Amino acid sequence: MPRLFRCLPLTALMVFSLAMRSEADPLRFEVYATSDQVDSLLGSDSKRAEVLHRLREFRISKVYLETVRSGREPDWEELRATRDFLRRNGIRVAGGIATVPGPGFGVGSTGSAYAMNYEAPETRKALSEILEKTAAEFDEIIIDDFLMTDDESELSKSAKGDRSWSEYRLELLTRIARECILAPAKSRNADVRITIKYPQWYDRFHVYGYHVLIGPELFDEVWVGTETRNPDTARFGYTQPTEGFINYSWLASIGEDKVKGGWFDTIECEPDHVFMQAVQSVLAGAKHLTVFNLADIAGDSPLVGRLKANLDFLEHLAALVGDRKPEGLVGYKPPHSDPGIDIYVYDFLCAMGVPIRMAASPPESPAAILLAAQASSDPDIANRIEEWLEGGSVVVFTPGFALASRSPRMAKTLGYSESWDGTYLEVVPEVIAVSGTSEPNDANVPALDLPVMRFDAADRAVTLCVGIQDD
Repeated sequence: MPRLFRCLPLTALMVFSLAMRSEADPLRFEVYATSDQVDSLLGSDSKRAEVLHRLREFRISKVYLETVRSGREPDWEELRATRDFLRRNGIRVAGGIATVPGPGFGVGSTGSAYAMNYEAPETRKALSEILEKTAAEFDEIIIDDFLMTDDESELSKSAKGDRSWSEYRLELLTRIARECILAPAKSRNADVRITIKYPQWYDRFHVYGYHVLIGPELFDEVWVGTETRNPDTARFGYTQPTEGFINYSWLASIGEDKVKGGWFDTIECEPDHVFMQAVQSVLAGAKHLTVFNLADIAGDSPLVGRLKANLDFLEHLAALVGDRKPEGLVGYKPPHSDPGIDIYVYDFLCAMGVPIRMAASPPESPAAILLAAQASSDPDIANRIEEWLEGGSVVVFTPGFALASRSPRMAKTLGYSESWDGTYLEVVPEVIAVSGTSEPNDANVPALDLPVMRFDAADRAVTLCVGIQDD
């Protein structure tokens, strides 16, 4: 059986399948107005007329009017007037809801100020009521990406029981979606369509209750957070700009045709960052670009200047991508898989130029596949590796995957002795072998920090990298 694990050459180009495609829908530009902005920017005839001019400059085809955020609701008469005004002027309108606690709206989490305690009856009542109220005014509603929880109150601990927090929250938020979002909305408006918007932090969805398998089945459409923002900001975790592409691609491998839009903002951004978020969204296949929020568009902010100047480019790029799917190294991340030490590893590889095609399900016969720690959650991964290798696939694995796969069967599959337990990753090798050349490990780099494949008979750390020189 072949046992060679290799690293593919890096490429700076995103590669797409050249298969024939159907005519794709044109790219659509949209904007989200918070409940406060519904009043402050759209709360009169003159304000609406002024904003309409900006909307047309940005080719906005749809506006989301939010009905609650942090307990604040807009003036409902003005909201209806704005809805009708936009419709008369050829702009589609939908409702929006941010499930953030505030005065008179639910009970806050013991953790994040943006999350709620969904075990509290007050939270369920408030959520059900606002869904009914919003569905009475709109045929479309989008749920912003706060439909999660990190609450650890006594109420939640009691409901959790012996389950892990992830298991409990996945079940809880699925039940909340059914009982407090979909049911009350449909009871008021049987034709209402509801979209769930996922955040961008895909490697931690399950920790806070985002069920990526059931969610796309329950909701009519899926929007994806591609708001990577400034990669140098500490507030948002030094996110790689490619995370939007990776997140969208991964969710699209689950929700397929229900995944339609990318959502990004200008928070802690420069104009180039805003534009790059749009590019990453389009490359991933988004046919709708939703900008958060209306203030940037209405005020013609310099932050959206480059975006505005490149609307033609984005439309042409979307037409070029069409229905094509990216080609490249398959990044296999099963749903609800823990990342271990490989958290967001796909973002970094993609930023380095490695063409990544994300997959939530194991591919049948990939040309090349990347197994990071996330893939170790697949209970049948050892059999799959053997099948892939026998079929001629190139299998690349990270130290995180090897470390998470501490079983004699996996050790044998990876080419180690059956007694291997992964502890070699914690030692400091004296010699490192790269592309057949041995170099002393003068910097005392531990094996865990290297893309280690194995230790050979001479106790050299033989790496997966090919031709990489790094101090």
